[in-house]
Amino acid sequence: KRNLVALLNWDLILLINIIDLIIKNIKIVYMLTDLEIKDIRIGFLVKKIHLGIEKNMTLCLKEKCISPQQGRIIIILYKNQNDKINQKDLEHYFNTTKGAVSGIVNRLVAKGYVKKVKDESDNRNNYLSLTQNGINLYKVIRDSMDKTNEKILSCLTSEESFNLKKYLFKVL
Repeated sequence: KRNLVALLNWDLILLINIIDLIIKNIKIVYMLTDLEIKDIRIGFLVKKIHLGIEKNMTLCLKEKCISPQQGRIIIILYKNQNDKINQKDLEHYFNTTKGAVSGIVNRLVAKGYVKKVKDESDNRNNYLSLTQNGINLYKVIRDSMDKTNEKILSCLTSEESFNLKKYLFKVL
Protein backbone atom coordinates (compact mmCIF):
# COMPACT_ATOMS: atom_id res chain seq x y z
CA LYS A 1 0.00 0.00 0.00
CA ARG A 2 1.35 3.41 -0.90
CA ASN A 3 2.49 5.56 1.99
CA LEU A 4 2.85 2.48 4.22
CA VAL A 5 6.53 3.11 4.84
CA ALA A 6 5.88 6.77 5.57
CA LEU A 7 3.08 5.90 7.98
CA LEU A 8 5.40 3.52 9.82
CA ASN A 9 7.22 6.63 11.08
CA TRP A 10 4.42 6.90 13.63
CA ASP A 11 5.20 3.35 14.80
CA LEU A 12 8.77 4.47 15.47
CA ILE A 13 7.54 7.45 17.47
CA LEU A 14 5.31 5.15 19.51
CA LEU A 15 8.16 2.70 20.05
CA ILE A 16 10.42 5.45 21.35
CA ASN A 17 7.68 6.55 23.74
CA ILE A 18 7.15 2.94 24.81
CA ILE A 19 10.86 2.61 25.48
CA ASP A 20 10.83 5.77 27.53
CA LEU A 21 7.91 4.59 29.63
CA ILE A 22 9.51 1.17 30.10
CA ILE A 23 12.50 2.98 31.54
CA LYS A 24 10.18 4.75 33.96
CA ASN A 25 8.75 1.40 35.02
CA ILE A 26 12.26 -0.04 35.43
CA LYS A 27 12.68 2.25 38.44
CA ILE A 28 9.86 0.33 40.12
CA VAL A 29 11.27 -3.01 38.97
CA TYR A 30 14.57 -2.32 40.73
CA MET A 31 12.75 -2.73 44.04
CA LEU A 32 11.79 -6.30 43.11
CA THR A 33 13.81 -9.44 43.62
CA ASP A 34 15.09 -11.40 40.64
CA LEU A 35 12.41 -14.03 41.26
CA GLU A 36 9.68 -11.37 41.25
CA ILE A 37 11.09 -9.83 38.07
CA LYS A 38 11.06 -13.24 36.38
CA ASP A 39 7.32 -13.55 37.12
CA ILE A 40 6.38 -10.21 35.54
CA ARG A 41 4.65 -10.65 32.19
CA ILE A 42 5.76 -8.52 29.26
CA GLY A 43 2.11 -7.94 28.32
CA PHE A 44 1.51 -6.32 31.71
CA LEU A 45 4.43 -3.93 31.21
CA VAL A 46 3.38 -3.09 27.66
CA LYS A 47 -0.14 -2.30 28.86
CA LYS A 48 1.20 -0.09 31.66
CA ILE A 49 3.42 1.67 29.14
CA HIS A 50 0.56 2.16 26.71
CA LEU A 51 -1.60 3.67 29.44
CA GLY A 52 1.28 5.97 30.41
CA ILE A 53 1.69 7.14 26.81
CA GLU A 54 -2.03 7.84 26.54
CA LYS A 55 -1.97 9.76 29.83
CA ASN A 56 1.02 11.88 28.78
CA MET A 57 -0.44 12.58 25.36
CA THR A 58 -3.83 13.44 26.83
CA LEU A 59 -2.26 15.92 29.26
CA CYS A 60 -0.23 17.52 26.48
CA LEU A 61 -3.26 17.93 24.24
CA LYS A 62 -5.86 18.79 26.88
CA GLU A 63 -5.50 22.56 26.60
CA LYS A 64 -5.92 22.34 22.82
CA CYS A 65 -9.06 20.18 23.23
CA ILE A 66 -7.46 17.45 21.12
CA SER A 67 -7.72 13.70 21.78
CA PRO A 68 -4.70 11.37 21.55
CA GLN A 69 -6.14 9.89 18.34
CA GLN A 70 -6.42 13.38 16.83
CA GLY A 71 -2.84 14.02 17.94
CA ARG A 72 -1.68 10.87 16.16
CA ILE A 73 -3.31 12.05 12.95
CA ILE A 74 -1.56 15.42 13.30
CA ILE A 75 1.77 13.60 13.64
CA ILE A 76 1.11 11.33 10.65
CA LEU A 77 0.13 14.26 8.46
CA TYR A 78 3.19 16.25 9.53
CA LYS A 79 5.58 13.37 8.93
CA ASN A 80 4.06 12.74 5.50
CA GLN A 81 3.67 16.28 4.22
CA ASN A 82 5.15 15.35 0.84
CA ASP A 83 2.76 12.44 0.33
CA LYS A 84 -0.91 12.46 -0.49
CA ILE A 85 -2.64 11.01 2.56
CA ASN A 86 -6.38 10.45 2.43
CA GLN A 87 -8.89 9.20 4.97
CA LYS A 88 -8.72 5.68 3.52
CA ASP A 89 -4.99 5.58 4.33
CA LEU A 90 -5.77 6.53 7.92
CA GLU A 91 -8.50 3.87 8.13
CA HIS A 92 -5.99 1.20 7.10
CA TYR A 93 -3.24 2.52 9.32
CA PHE A 94 -5.38 2.72 12.46
CA ASN A 95 -7.38 -0.37 11.52
CA THR A 96 -10.61 1.46 12.19
CA THR A 97 -13.84 2.31 10.45
CA LYS A 98 -14.55 4.96 7.87
CA GLY A 99 -16.97 6.65 10.25
CA ALA A 100 -14.44 6.86 13.09
CA VAL A 101 -11.74 8.40 10.89
CA SER A 102 -14.25 10.72 9.25
CA GLY A 103 -15.39 12.01 12.64
CA ILE A 104 -11.85 12.60 13.87
CA VAL A 105 -10.80 14.34 10.65
CA ASN A 106 -13.94 16.50 10.57
CA ARG A 107 -13.27 17.68 14.14
CA LEU A 108 -9.68 18.55 13.22
CA VAL A 109 -10.93 20.46 10.17
CA ALA A 110 -13.48 22.33 12.31
CA LYS A 111 -10.73 23.30 14.78
CA GLY A 112 -8.57 24.62 11.96
CA TYR A 113 -5.72 22.08 12.22
CA VAL A 114 -6.39 20.09 9.04
CA LYS A 115 -7.68 20.97 5.62
CA LYS A 116 -9.14 18.75 2.91
CA VAL A 117 -7.77 19.23 -0.59
CA LYS A 118 -9.74 17.85 -3.55
CA ASP A 119 -7.96 15.38 -5.79
CA GLU A 120 -7.84 17.06 -9.20
CA SER A 121 -8.10 13.73 -11.02
CA ASP A 122 -10.99 12.41 -8.87
CA ASN A 123 -13.30 14.92 -7.16
CA ARG A 124 -14.67 12.17 -4.89
CA ASN A 125 -11.32 11.91 -3.16
CA ASN A 126 -9.88 14.39 -0.64
CA TYR A 127 -6.30 14.52 0.50
CA LEU A 128 -5.50 15.78 3.97
CA SER A 129 -2.88 18.32 4.94
CA LEU A 130 -2.05 20.41 7.96
CA THR A 131 -2.84 24.08 8.22
CA GLN A 132 -0.29 26.40 9.82
CA ASN A 133 -2.16 25.89 13.12
CA GLY A 134 -1.79 22.13 12.62
CA ILE A 135 1.95 22.51 12.06
CA ASN A 136 2.21 24.62 15.22
CA LEU A 137 0.27 21.97 17.15
CA TYR A 138 2.67 19.29 15.88
CA LYS A 139 5.56 21.31 17.30
CA VAL A 140 3.84 21.46 20.71
CA ILE A 141 3.30 17.69 20.62
CA ARG A 142 6.89 17.04 19.55
CA ASP A 143 8.30 19.33 22.27
CA SER A 144 6.23 17.55 24.89
CA MET A 145 7.41 14.15 23.67
CA ASP A 146 11.04 15.31 23.68
CA LYS A 147 10.78 16.63 27.25
CA THR A 148 9.19 13.40 28.41
CA ASN A 149 11.95 11.39 26.74
CA GLU A 150 14.66 13.48 28.38
CA LYS A 151 13.06 13.21 31.81
CA ILE A 152 12.61 9.45 31.62
CA LEU A 153 16.03 8.75 30.13
CA SER A 154 17.79 10.89 32.73
CA CYS A 155 18.04 7.88 35.07
CA LEU A 156 20.03 5.85 32.52
CA THR A 157 23.41 6.29 30.96
CA SER A 158 23.47 6.77 27.21
CA GLU A 159 24.78 3.21 26.85
CA GLU A 160 21.93 1.77 28.95
CA SER A 161 19.39 3.75 26.96
CA PHE A 162 20.89 2.56 23.67
CA ASN A 163 20.96 -1.07 24.81
CA LEU A 164 17.37 -0.96 25.99
CA LYS A 165 16.24 0.39 22.62
CA LYS A 166 18.36 -2.19 20.82
CA TYR A 167 16.78 -5.04 22.80
CA LEU A 168 13.27 -3.76 22.21
CA PHE A 169 13.89 -3.52 18.46
CA LYS A 170 15.24 -7.07 18.56
CA VAL A 171 12.03 -8.28 20.22
CA LEU A 172 9.93 -6.57 17.58
